[in-house]
Amino acid sequence: MVKITHPSMRKSRDPAAPIAAPKTYIVDDPTEERVDEMPMHDDLDDHLSQFEKPKSPVPQYSDNSAQFPIPEGKPVDKSRTLENLIFMGRATKEVEIMGHKFELSTMTHREHSQVVKMMYSFGDAADLFTIRILTLANALRSVDDVDINEIHIDGEFESDYHRRMSIVDNIQLAIVSKLHDEYEQLVEDSNTLLEDGDEIKKS
Repeated sequence: MVKITHPSMRKSRDPAAPIAAPKTYIVDDPTEERVDEMPMHDDLDDHLSQFEKPKSPVPQYSDNSAQFPIPEGKPVDKSRTLENLIFMGRATKEVEIMGHKFELSTMTHREHSQVVKMMYSFGDAADLFTIRILTLANALRSVDDVDINEIHIDGEFESDYHRRMSIVDNIQLAIVSKLHDEYEQLVEDSNTLLEDGDEIKKS
């Protein structure tokens, strides 16, 4: 058999020669910690936390920032608004009789309607004495700084208005007459002040 040779050709490996077993090489990673050096127990969480994504810091605004706190809105006190309407234009007066102080005030529209309704409830036309009692039952506010609603009187009554009527009815006639005259003068003065106020606004 003819062999072809050339100087550039390498000598082939002898098929009969044994094949060397492959070798495995281990290269140490300097950035990797050794297993026996890794933290245990509570330190493990701290060790793992360094691989977590860092949290975005909360922005801090300086004093020159355009961020301003918005004040909380205050709820509207509806009861206070109604109270202002009730006492708007209300006139009061203190009358001293025989060493005792009586406080009178003008009535609201509702209180005046209550007086008129009670007047028409009588079969016959109400006389002057009855009108005085009905009026002062709402116009008389206190006696010697004690609210008329807190004055004790025995009996059963249909309403607080009826109870106040009974209180006035037990006061001496001369005092009732004087208080009613003072109340009528108070209403007249109050109306005059309201009319003068309207004239001032119009001028």
